[in-house]
Amino acid sequence: MSINISASGNPAPKITWYLQGVKHHNQSRFKHTDELFEIMEARFEDQGMITCQAENVFGTRVARVKLIVFGEFSFV
Repeated sequence: MSINISASGNPAPKITWYLQGVKHHNQSRFKHTDELFEIMEARFEDQGMITCQAENVFGTRVARVKLIVFGEFSFV
């Protein structure tokens, strides 16, 4: 599953990704850049709100998408 975004400005905005309200960092199944957020093999427990925040000295813009994963919950 991947989400592509485009954010521009002068100065260039800082992009921050949030998954279920928590600032997100690259991990084994989760990767992101300023333009792309990817979840490898999305699982039921990954569902929730994904937020992209673009910020520079002139302000902040936020885009949100709700991820819904169909399937059975599995305990890890």
